[in-house]
Amino acid sequence: MDRVRRSYGTAVHRPPVSRNHIPHQNTSFDHDSGLVYSEVEVSGSGSHNSWIFDYKTPSIVRARPRLPTATGARPLAHMALIKLGIESQNLTVEALQNLPWSIGERIWQQITDKYVNMRPRSPVCTLTPFSHAESFYIWRTFAIAFGSDFGHSGNRYMLDLRTPSLPLIEYYKGINSGKSDWLTCLRVSPKQITVPELVSISTINNLTVLDLSDGQLYIENRESTFDARIMRSWSELADAGRAFQSLRVLMLGWQEKIDTWIFDMLDGFPHLSIVLFTDCRWIHHKNHKDWEDDAWKHGWNIMPSKRGTKHLRSLLDDKAFYPASISNLHYESTRMAADAAQEPVKSIPDRPLLECWLGTPRPWRHVIDEFPGTRTVYLQKQLRPKVGGGITRPVLSDTPAVKREPSSPNTSQAKRPQGSISSKRRVAKHSAASLLAEMS
Repeated sequence: MDRVRRSYGTAVHRPPVSRNHIPHQNTSFDHDSGLVYSEVEVSGSGSHNSWIFDYKTPSIVRARPRLPTATGARPLAHMALIKLGIESQNLTVEALQNLPWSIGERIWQQITDKYVNMRPRSPVCTLTPFSHAESFYIWRTFAIAFGSDFGHSGNRYMLDLRTPSLPLIEYYKGINSGKSDWLTCLRVSPKQITVPELVSISTINNLTVLDLSDGQLYIENRESTFDARIMRSWSELADAGRAFQSLRVLMLGWQEKIDTWIFDMLDGFPHLSIVLFTDCRWIHHKNHKDWEDDAWKHGWNIMPSKRGTKHLRSLLDDKAFYPASISNLHYESTRMAADAAQEPVKSIPDRPLLECWLGTPRPWRHVIDEFPGTRTVYLQKQLRPKVGGGITRPVLSDTPAVKREPSSPNTSQAKRPQGSISSKRRVAKHSAASLLAEMS
């Protein structure tokens, strides 16, 4: 395993160097110039994956404890924890997986508290803050070693790589987990990436939340690479069981090419339960009559404008994590699945959660800062309880069940529930007319 050196005062990252590095030195003589020189060969593991070991990525956001002030010698266990925190980059899955979580939790707490002893020989127990002590490498190691025990929402990790120096496919490999030891929430801007990079998102097996958000002013002159062809290829891969098997939430922001064709292709994603649109030209609440029938036929319930925006605001405005983070939407989809299965949320084991922003996709800050409007559409899949346990695909607790005619078993001919937008308006209009008639 690569060793990473660190400066205790500033947490400066240096590229990993091979532990077994032995410089090879030869002395040579140049007959033309008469100079004697030495040749040194240095072999390293390469720095292309140094971002995985980087300390400068945004760490877990939490309230920092005050500096403890105590005198006297520390307990031996405390000194061992400090040493593990300092040498955390040398920890491996094999070294941790046999430990009980009660001990692993103390080690992780020591790493994230970011306090190390700068004066070990001093009688005063002085601890100094050590910024960004946990790297993505050590978080990933804990996620693999402890699994669902490490899946508490307070242990989420955030990667905000605003200026990627590598092709995005290399970052996809880093945040991907073939065995789904952790789940990934990804936010990218289709205007900033190429078509192959956008298609390759399907290689992320553990993707649970995908946010495709454009809208940055300095890239408005570029055309978005997301269109019906990309969505169709993703839908076919998901329907064949080759990709997007963990995807639960899809967010589409400032996508001008989206139209009613999106609902046909959403059927291919087996576990998709939440779809969000914002500032999409052809899908918003003002023109709901043009698309809500298609949404209902494919099993999607539409939240009213103000209610949906307020509900989304509570999920995006997370004071305990990263500003405008999207990972809470994963927990919302888990709650929906628990409600459909008629089980408590705590009974469903969750996996560690990683959130990654690549480039500068536009965060949905308007949902948090502005008054609820008609620009954001919140759709939820009709999840119905399965007889005998489990969940079947295509319910909101406040939505009436679908009523079908005996001769029409298809959902495409199902009647829209009375709680939909158009039904509410027709009922209100009819009631007003009846009232005027009675008054006359």
